[in-house]
Amino acid sequence: MLTEANGVPLAIVVAGANRNDFKLARETIESIVIARPKVTRDAPQGLCLDKGYDYSEVRELVDEFRFTAHIRCRSEEARAIKRSARFKARRWVVERSHSWMNRFRRILVRWEKRADTYVAMLHLVKALRTVLAHGPRTAVRDAQDELLAGLAQLVSLSKVLRSIACRDALSFGRIGPSRG
Repeated sequence: MLTEANGVPLAIVVAGANRNDFKLARETIESIVIARPKVTRDAPQGLCLDKGYDYSEVRELVDEFRFTAHIRCRSEEARAIKRSARFKARRWVVERSHSWMNRFRRILVRWEKRADTYVAMLHLVKALRTVLAHGPRTAVRDAQDELLAGLAQLVSLSKVLRSIACRDALSFGRIGPSRG
């Protein structure tokens, strides 16, 4: 998951738990749903990552997308917190966002067999999180793309499920011409 500074999700990629996070970095950055502001020298865009992303591949990717990399391990942040009471660990924003998303039972445990249904629910939760974080007036534009993406996936999924249900019903003889 990629979030903005306040913890509002910008991009989510679904993969197995046995996959290293750094291998999903490109896919995550490319799946950002809103347009990024133009990067300038006066307005650089930082990308805060933990030690699990400390690979040359990720650093090259960060440079390719014109982010400024901030990669720290846990011990460095713990020392900084002890030195200054006002220090705020940047990477904890993502962990807080995970906590917010875990409040939804449907997201906490993945019961869906198909990934697209799970991704559709993630988009809906992201949109709701955006509205709750920024208030309904300012977040409508940000959440609109997420809601539309989630709803489009749910609509296409319902069409697929309906066709499967009809096919199964025909094969078991529940509907169709009577065999009287």
